[in-house]
Amino acid sequence: MNYIQIIKQYKSHIASSYKSITPEQTDFLPKGKLYVSKKYDGLFCCLILNSKDKKLLMPNGNIVSEDSAIAKEIKNIECDEEIIIAGELYTLKSDSERERCSDIHVALSQKKDDKIHFAAFDIIQGSNENLDVYSKKIDLISKILQGLNHLHPIKAEETDAVQVPNLFNNIVVKGHSEGLVIRDNRRIYKMKRNIDLDLVVLGYTLQQKDS
Repeated sequence: MNYIQIIKQYKSHIASSYKSITPEQTDFLPKGKLYVSKKYDGLFCCLILNSKDKKLLMPNGNIVSEDSAIAKEIKNIECDEEIIIAGELYTLKSDSERERCSDIHVALSQKKDDKIHFAAFDIIQGSNENLDVYSKKIDLISKILQGLNHLHPIKAEETDAVQVPNLFNNIVVKGHSEGLVIRDNRRIYKMKRNIDLDLVVLGYTLQQKDS
């Protein structure tokens, strides 16, 4: 199985389907049950489990060092089926300081790091169970990662659009997090204080002064 290709396709699909909103744009959220979780400022990665191998694999093909604490803990996972779990690598910080993407890059460069953690949020492939509802995915991830210290499922709150501003205040403002990830069983939203855009200037003209 070409794990890298599967991971890249999943990442591309998720990135293109995200809708970015601010706390003032809750009207964009669908009605009904929503799953709200903290947005980690980390690095996308996948946990690969099969009968022969257990590892954390990134889209560029790199793996987390086998000498790191998290890689050693992965060896203790009991899972009979082949499964790919998507998540975010991050470094554990104090309660008053949120994780930063730059910190995980530093941690990955160290062979025996003990600060790397993995927050799992989706199952990409491999489960024989019917996972048509998002809560079922989190339940299965929780079962697989039960009792581990460096790997865990995200904490997803079941709620509705009316309660999202309160969760944003508690998790992002008071909890010093980057933002929220909000989803139903069809679409995913990212809520941050501000929406950042990467723009490319394709062309411009300079005004010429009359001589």
